[in-house]
Amino acid sequence: MYKVILLLGFAILISCKESIETDGQSLNENDKSDHYFKDINRSSLILNKNLNKRTIEISEFLNKSSQIFDTEKEFIEIEIDTIFEKQTSQDEIKSIYDVIQRNANSYRQIELRYNRSFTVTLYELRFDNVQSAKKMFETFQAFGMTQNEDSVPGLTYTNDYIRLDNNSVFWLNSPCIVSIPNHFNLVEVFQEMLELSDTLNEKSVMHCKCGAIFCTLGEDIQAN
Repeated sequence: MYKVILLLGFAILISCKESIETDGQSLNENDKSDHYFKDINRSSLILNKNLNKRTIEISEFLNKSSQIFDTEKEFIEIEIDTIFEKQTSQDEIKSIYDVIQRNANSYRQIELRYNRSFTVTLYELRFDNVQSAKKMFETFQAFGMTQNEDSVPGLTYTNDYIRLDNNSVFWLNSPCIVSIPNHFNLVEVFQEMLELSDTLNEKSVMHCKCGAIFCTLGEDIQAN
């Protein structure tokens, strides 16, 4: 009788284990993927809910940009850095990144790597007031539209779209491997996501093409 009870107990344990393993396998790859992107989107909203009405919706940009590059979302790697304090340094300012670190109240840097081949980077820069954001945008202009000591053509030598919006500056960067038409497709997604099309002002937008010596103000730049 004692052996029978032991055998029954052992059978029940095996049954429970199989049930747990089956439940663990019930999430297919698509379900896992959707859950992952929802978590990314939720995290971005929590981080920015007290900063500004406009915020980069990572999952939305991911979905639409994957179509532009004909890439499965599962093959896009994401890295997010969020900084909530200014950097203090007495070192000489050598790049636009130095200015951002010392002047932005907070910023997010979002890197999306497609097929382990190239990376598109989104920046979300926040400031105390409109005047500080405008000053930052003017610094972007200084680096992108004048000759600088760093001798880098344009802002970064690559493709850049910078947008001033109230107390924020948004920046989209894509490498030279991304064609100009596809870069502008990304810009369109970026604008729609942030709902910036209703606040267009040619003095608040700067475009930079890969290899171009100077960037251009305004929305009328040709995507070719």
